[in-house]
Amino acid sequence: MRSLMAWLSLSLLLTVCATAAEVDPIVWSKPEQTVEFRERLAGEEYQTRSRVILNELGDLKSLEQSPLPDHGIRVVRVNGDGQAATLKMQDGDILTKVDQFELWGGAIPNLQARRKVTVFDSINKRSRTVNAEPGRFGINIAAHWRPELAYLRSKERRDAKWDDFVIVGCRCIDSDPDLAETAWSKALKAGYKRDELANICGAVVALNQGRHDEAVSLAWLARDAEPKQAVVVSPIALLRVALANYKMVDAFELCQRFPQQLADEPRQFRMLADIHLARTESERKVAAPSRLAADRYRDDLLPRCYGRTPGSSGLLPKLRERNGVTVSVRSDAFLSLEFAPAEPARDVELSVTFQTLQATPGRYDSSVQVGFTATGNAEDGDEEADSDFGQTNFLLDVAARSLYDRGILLDFGFPVSPTRVDGAAPAEQTRPRTIRVVRVAGQAEVFVDNRRVLYQPVPSTRTSVAALVRIVGQRTKLEAIEFHELLERK
Repeated sequence: MRSLMAWLSLSLLLTVCATAAEVDPIVWSKPEQTVEFRERLAGEEYQTRSRVILNELGDLKSLEQSPLPDHGIRVVRVNGDGQAATLKMQDGDILTKVDQFELWGGAIPNLQARRKVTVFDSINKRSRTVNAEPGRFGINIAAHWRPELAYLRSKERRDAKWDDFVIVGCRCIDSDPDLAETAWSKALKAGYKRDELANICGAVVALNQGRHDEAVSLAWLARDAEPKQAVVVSPIALLRVALANYKMVDAFELCQRFPQQLADEPRQFRMLADIHLARTESERKVAAPSRLAADRYRDDLLPRCYGRTPGSSGLLPKLRERNGVTVSVRSDAFLSLEFAPAEPARDVELSVTFQTLQATPGRYDSSVQVGFTATGNAEDGDEEADSDFGQTNFLLDVAARSLYDRGILLDFGFPVSPTRVDGAAPAEQTRPRTIRVVRVAGQAEVFVDNRRVLYQPVPSTRTSVAALVRIVGQRTKLEAIEFHELLERK
């Protein structure tokens, strides 16, 4: 009897821990413990993989002296209907300044007035200044951040004892986080003094590994070291960590500190923070949706869904068979597939696995968007989304887009500029990708290939949501769609 009571007490404790958070997730506090860099790779494996990185970089002295910027906005594509084409910009160019403001890759600064834009010419390897007039600039962009260049050019950090370790640790924070963490561990053991460069690289590494608490701790230290002006701490890297970890107040303040470097309209972060802060303490201190979902019963919604948009109903029978469906959408067009349950459902999970077979980029980013739209009890104050595609007939709840170049755009449910947060190595472009969105208890998480990229509040007033899969300008195979309601076990 005593052992049974002990088991029941433990079971109750685990249930409470799974549903409640010890602290409010929106709070970003100074870390109490030091996050250690681990050696994730054994000697021979580390040597092999690090040599590949160093060989790709080539002669380090030449790289150090090259004019290539260490940060900016990379031009992914020049469209034919904007100023960039007239100014003879080309794919691969890097925007480094607008007027006197340095750029880090979050968004193109507001061009409502005439401004001077500094552009690094990717072919001629030199910078030039162009005059940008008010109006459409006409480029698709991605962040350009090369922390290893900042290290190579900072004499006070350099030492032959750890040069190779730090360079590898900086270079592959996104492409090979285990290698990067091992390299940083070796650099510190070789005598490198831990600083903001190590911390911001470590934060991105931890984020890519799914170690969210460690990512938040390291990013806090990096941000604290450069509170006013970004030197080696990338504001877009800080924003990535903040958005993946519910730090909406800090995301808003970060954009206010770096308005030219991140976004001109960060109001969506303030609105999301206000949604959370208006809740009671018990409503705020709730575990993440994926943790709550782990204890819930999954009820398959696809058999009980109907199509809300043209084309959705015709595809539903094929999707229910789970044999895969190939969809083709021409350039500058999009196909929105919405599937709504017959009965209201707001605690839900959607997982979509897809593969881009052929991208046909046009004015809009060729992409696949996955998320939820509001179908029940949407408030009068809710705004129609998405401004990128003009006025549409749905209210976006939360979503993410996978771009044709494997970059990721986050959509927060408000009609403002989405935030690009990630990219991938070219070798990964042919692989299938999975976007998973979990919505429970007024919160939502977005995972891309098992990495959390967004964690945010969602309106509790919405009594039901529909699954959204929107394909823009590409031929895509939808390999699998899973749409479940998450029911509490009785």
